[in-house]
Formats: sequence, structure tokens, C-alpha cells
Amino acid sequence: MPKPILSDSLFNADDVATAILNKANLQITNNLFGVTHLTNLFSPVSGVSIYIQHGFAFNGFMFCQCRGAKSSIPSTGSKILDIDSNYTPNMDQIFPTVAFQGDLANYLMFTDDSEVIVHNPKNEGDGEWYFALNGFYRTD
Repeated sequence: MPKPILSDSLFNADDVATAILNKANLQITNNLFGVTHLTNLFSPVSGVSIYIQHGFAFNGFMFCQCRGAKSSIPSTGSKILDIDSNYTPNMDQIFPTVAFQGDLANYLMFTDDSEVIVHNPKNEGDGEWYFALNGFYRTD
């Protein structure tokens, strides 16, 4: 019979999972994984305000979230944000958006030119158009 990968004491434990966790080193930090937290991934264009933004770069991926508003409803195809050129998507990416007061757009396009472009926005509330995005993309 082949020898088990686990030691005999772990292999014969009543609760193998607990026995393994008791021996595991769970003192792993984001620094060891190479996670970079960015608070300035996006730059707004004129008339756009960013209320909150976070980016987490890891192993060729960017996980991002952002919430903001434009002082008036943007036209289809207009740029609302610039992306830090060090973290540009490797190809165009589509993100959904639904935000405060039900404002939405057909999609937000993250371009490989470091821009966030809005497509078919709809304003359901007051004069400002709100957006929220949350997703990830490949950077290399």
C-alpha cells in the first residue's frame, strides 16, 4: 500500500482537518502575498467626484472598487475616470454599475488606454449622476 502523504499521526487523527490546522502556520500577511493596496488608482475628470476608492494589485490582477458622482449626466462614450497607467487592463473590460437613487449605465468600459468610459447612462434621481463599480481585471 502506498505511504500516505500525511504523517501517521495526522493520517490516523480523529479529525484530520483540525490536526492539520493545528500544525499550520497561519501567520501569513498581505506582504508575503505581494498584495499592494492603492488608494489613488483612479483620477476623476472634470465634473466627477470620487467618494471612495480602493485597488488591490496581486499577481497580475487588479481588484477595485470606486464610488462617485458626476455633476451632470455624462454622454455615452465620455470618459469619467483615468486609471493609473501602472495598472492598466491588458484588454478592454466591462463593469456593471448601479448606484444611489437607482442611477445606472449599460456598462463602464475599462480601456487598455487607462480610461473608464461610460455607456448609456441613465439618471433616476437628482441632477447628479452617481456610479459605483466593483470588480477585477488582468493587468499583464
